[in-house]
Amino acid sequence: MIIMNIINMKSFLETVNACTGSVYMVSQDGKKTDINKKYGIQKLLLSEHEKNKRYTTICLDIPVPRDYIDVVNYYSGDC
Repeated sequence: MIIMNIINMKSFLETVNACTGSVYMVSQDGKKTDINKKYGIQKLLLSEHEKNKRYTTICLDIPVPRDYIDVVNYYSGDC
C-alpha cells in the first residue's frame, strides 16, 4: 500500500485509468474500492478534491507491479 497527497486529481486519475489492473482506494476502515475506470467514483473524488481546496490524501493498494511503478512514477514527477 501507498499513501499519496494528490494535488492534480485529473492527472492522477488519467494515470490510474491507464493501469491494466485494479487500483484500490483503501478507506480508514480497510474497505477497498477499485477506482480504475470507475467514472462515477472518480467524479465523486474530483468533487471532494475541489471541496478540499485541490488537496486529497489517498491510500492505494495496487496489486499489479507495473501499475504500481507507473503510479509511483507519476507521483514522483507531480511533486
